Amino acid sequence: MLAGAGFIISCLLIGSGGNYTVLQVGCLFAITDLGYDIDITPMYILKVSPTSSRGKLTSFPEAFFNVGAVLSHISNYFFRKVQLDHGWCVLLKLGALSSYLLTIGVLAMSESPRWLIMYGLLNDMMQILKPISDSNEESKIR
Repeated sequence: MLAGAGFIISCLLIGSGGNYTVLQVGCLFAITDLGYDIDITPMYILKVSPTSSRGKLTSFPEAFFNVGAVLSHISNYFFRKVQLDHGWCVLLKLGALSSYLLTIGVLAMSESPRWLIMYGLLNDMMQILKPISDSNEESKIR
């Protein structure tokens, strides 16, 4: 949630068309949040995926990162003819919309089993582990 909020702030700062300092602060937010996202996402997927499919599921963030880069280039192509003085600001502010949707999507995700153990919520942990384990025995071992 924190990284998502940071992405929204960075998109709005970069797209504000302010001065060079505002642009640099926005880029600092973006790079910091990208670092969080690159580290946290595969870890979360690792913790909540069945052992039989962990390898392919943890590669999804990298694949989607590259798909997002291609889609951003395609959107740049379509925005190239915008005749506004600050047409690039519109493009950069649109990134806040996808960041907002991503942040809202995080609310639908369950906590990781490790987080639930830290707070003593063992029953909740077992409810999360049963559907993501390959067998009942595996859910008890994890």
